[in-house]
Amino acid sequence: MIRFTVAQKAERAALIERLDEALGDADRAVQTYNDALDALPTPTDELEAVNEAIEAWNTWAEAVGDTAADWFDAASEAWQTSPEGEAFQRWVASLEGACLDEIEAVVDSPDHLYAEHCDVDLPELPNPPEAE
Repeated sequence: MIRFTVAQKAERAALIERLDEALGDADRAVQTYNDALDALPTPTDELEAVNEAIEAWNTWAEAVGDTAADWFDAASEAWQTSPEGEAFQRWVASLEGACLDEIEAVVDSPDHLYAEHCDVDLPELPNPPEAE
């Protein structure tokens, strides 16, 4: 083989065109994916609102529990040891256990895609060297 044949040159040109089209399609698909990913909302404001509501609940439960505990402590010992007093004390304890933990916001978002080597520069292939 001294030179590329006409058929080889045509096949090479068709392969270059196929590669260019495939690379262009891949690049557009990756860009479309990344654009859609950028448009996704993150629920950080909503999660922050949940934690604020939890904090308000905890403040209320602690305040009611403290008030009830003070009221219980001020009651007579006879009432405290009565069935009503014991039931009241269990209720106060349930208020102490009613505090909620804040939600830890762990939002795993997908990563952007990057197509490496999408810019393929095909070398110009010279004709084979002449036989000596």
